[in-house]
Amino acid sequence: MQLQTFPIIDALKGSIEKIWLYKSDGKITEDDLKMIVPNGRIKLIIPYNDVITRTGIFEIHSGGNKIFLIGITEVPRIVNDQKQNPSGTIGIELNPAQAYRFFPVRFSAIVNTILPLGAIMGTEASDLEQHLSLAASGAIKADLLQHFLLLHMAPEEDTVFRHCIERIETSKGQITMQELEKETGYTCRWLHMKFKERLGISPKNFAGIIRFYDIYKSLNTNPFRLFSEKEFYDTYHDQSHFIRDFKKFAGMPPARLTRAINDFGKTFFKT
Repeated sequence: MQLQTFPIIDALKGSIEKIWLYKSDGKITEDDLKMIVPNGRIKLIIPYNDVITRTGIFEIHSGGNKIFLIGITEVPRIVNDQKQNPSGTIGIELNPAQAYRFFPVRFSAIVNTILPLGAIMGTEASDLEQHLSLAASGAIKADLLQHFLLLHMAPEEDTVFRHCIERIETSKGQITMQELEKETGYTCRWLHMKFKERLGISPKNFAGIIRFYDIYKSLNTNPFRLFSEKEFYDTYHDQSHFIRDFKKFAGMPPARLTRAINDFGKTFFKT
C-alpha cells in the first residue's frame, strides 16, 4: 500500500486540505479492518477500478474514473477490492469551511452518503470523467480535478462560518457553543442552521468528530502512552464519555482497536 500526495495549486490553497493517490497491489491481509474513520472532511474520490465501499448506510461499486462526492461522515467506512487486484484511487479532501463553494448540493442531504458527481453536475462531470480516463498519470488527473474545482468555485465566502470551523479545529473540538456565540455575535440556533447548510451537520457534531479524530491519531501512533497517561481526560468528561464517542465514530471501543490490524486506515494519516 502506498499513498502519494500532489501539490495544491495556489488558487486552491486553503480550500483543499490534501490530494492523494492511493495504490495497492491487491494483497491486503484478510485480517486488516480496511477501515477509514470520520475526519471531518468532504471528499471527492475517483477509483481506477472496482472498489466496494460499505457502511451500514450505503454501499457502492465504483471504478473506471467515475467521480464521487462523499458527504461528511459520522460512521466508519469499510473499503475492499473484492477481486484483490492492483488498484488505485485519487482523493481530494476539502477544507470543511470551503467545500460548499464548489457544489450545488444540499449538504445535509448527503451526510454519510456517496453521490456520483454527475448526479449534481451533469454533463460537466461526465466530460471531466472522460478527460480523466485519457490522462496518462495520477499527477495529470490531479491537475484536471483542481482546475475543474477552480472553475466552479463560488467567489463569495462565508467568513463567519470559516471562523467557526477554524476555532473548532484549532481547539481540537473543545470550544463551546457559548464561546462561538460570543465571538461571532450570532445565536446558537443561527450557527446550527449555518452548519447544516454549509457542511451538513451541526457544530456540536463537527466538534465531536474533530475531538475523536485527534485522539484516534494519537491512539494509532502510540496507544500505550495514551492509555497509561489517560490523556483523554483532558478532552472528554470521563472515561465512559470517551468510550461512547469512540465507538460511535470507530465502530468499536478503543481497547479493541488497539488489538486490531488497520494498516489500510493508518495509511491515510501518515502522509
